[in-house]
Amino acid sequence: MAAAQVTANHADHAAATAAAPPAAAPASTPIVSPENVGYLFVKQYYTTLHSHPNNLHRFYKKQSVFTHGEERETIQQITGQQVR
Repeated sequence: MAAAQVTANHADHAAATAAAPPAAAPASTPIVSPENVGYLFVKQYYTTLHSHPNNLHRFYKKQSVFTHGEERETIQQITGQQVR
């Protein structure tokens, strides 16, 4: 009977642990400024544009519109996450 009680207690503990909300982030987690977020985004965007332009679609959603080209060139407009 003791083994049955141990198993039941283990099951109750497992259920309670599974239902527990995730722990909050530690108070020492740094807050990133909007300026820093913008800087890092622009840096990553232009690095990708220069190094891997075929991956630039990853920065856009289905509703996004992207145009890119040179002066005096017919520019193709791309909508969503299409890859040229």
